[in-house]
Amino acid sequence: MPYSRLYDHALWGTFDRTKVHDCTGIVHAVAVLPDHVHLATSLPPSVAPADAIGRIKGSAAFLVRRRDQELVRLGVRWQSEYGILSFGERAFPMT
Repeated sequence: MPYSRLYDHALWGTFDRTKVHDCTGIVHAVAVLPDHVHLATSLPPSVAPADAIGRIKGSAAFLVRRRDQELVRLGVRWQSEYGILSFGERAFPMT
């Protein structure tokens, strides 16, 4: 198995920045803000970040639609794009 120590910081927002109150990998931190999400993950080399983010965004949209019909009525949705960058293990706070 190949060695991997890649940590990613992904973020995406709702389509028009509207306010909104089965993936292999590890989610280290999540920050949900009114109109966007930050997610710190580490994924194995066999998982493409684009596939993982697509699945996570899809699952999050499904949960939001099930829990808040007002957001459904307003047509809230995620932006199709997302940003992603990598960072080193030293960026994690010491526990």
